[in-house]
Amino acid sequence: EQISGKFSTEFDMKGSLGDDLSPDLTTLLGEGTVELSGAKLSGNKVLNNLAERFKLPQLKSIDIPKSWTIIKLVNGKIFVEPFDFKFQDIAMNIAGSHSLLNIMDYGLLMDVPSNKLGPAKGLVDGLLAQSPLPGITPASLPDVLRFRIGLTGDMSNPKMDIKLLGKGGSTSPVKDFVGDQVDKVKEEFDKQKDAALKQAED
Repeated sequence: EQISGKFSTEFDMKGSLGDDLSPDLTTLLGEGTVELSGAKLSGNKVLNNLAERFKLPQLKSIDIPKSWTIIKLVNGKIFVEPFDFKFQDIAMNIAGSHSLLNIMDYGLLMDVPSNKLGPAKGLVDGLLAQSPLPGITPASLPDVLRFRIGLTGDMSNPKMDIKLLGKGGSTSPVKDFVGDQVDKVKEEFDKQKDAALKQAED
């Protein structure tokens, strides 16, 4: 996995030191913001799989001109609150978590112009067959399709669950999706934080 570009962070963190006085990563507790400027993500198995499933090779290397998000860290797990970015004409929103062992649980919302999905016709047809959507058929697609993608498992061998939500192309992400992701990240973070504080008291 490779990410390059400019990053700026503001982060408050606390934790314990090991016997060698190095930070014990499993005890770290923190919260802050990360701003990306001119970032580039490539050489990533998740992106490679996404590019393969959607038959969009450009997804193997993504440029993020400017974006920011809130990150929380507890018990060796990193929680990322929802943030938006656009690559070429594909709009995305992502949120979730991953551990220091690279086990992830992310949700990705992706708006893709239907004229880019010709090579992925089999994927779209299959999703519509599984879950038909009113007013949308393989022969009559809206200009932009919105997908929800669950990314779980090891980052080196990711599992991907793709659902077609319907028409995309709005100026902001689906509020229900963003709300669900915020609640999920917050709930898991608070759970891990309470467990860490209880362990510290013991």
